[in-house]
Amino acid sequence: MACGCLVPNDGISGSRDGPGGGHFPGKTTLSGKCTICHGADGKGNGPAAAALSKHPADFNNPEFWKGDVDKKISDIVRNGRPPMPAFSLSSDEIQTIIDYMKQSFKK
Repeated sequence: MACGCLVPNDGISGSRDGPGGGHFPGKTTLSGKCTICHGADGKGNGPAAAALSKHPADFNNPEFWKGDVDKKISDIVRNGRPPMPAFSLSSDEIQTIIDYMKQSFKK
């Protein structure tokens, strides 16, 4: 089972329930493509995580945020990293996901 394959979402429509009531367009894409494996709380505990050969990344772990995280996330989203599939998203869509992740999970 691959991360994100069960809940398709091709849009990046905004959501108003980000931290502090802010507007985070990347939340919808992240919710539709990532939470099945990474979980709504970003801890790598989504409903499909237990079936995967490699545990999904925990976005709350400070180790995840070391280095050039924008490039790391962008490369993984574009190219995949087994068991995570690649996603066909624009650079702008990927950046909205990164921005949302930083606001929601980076400590």
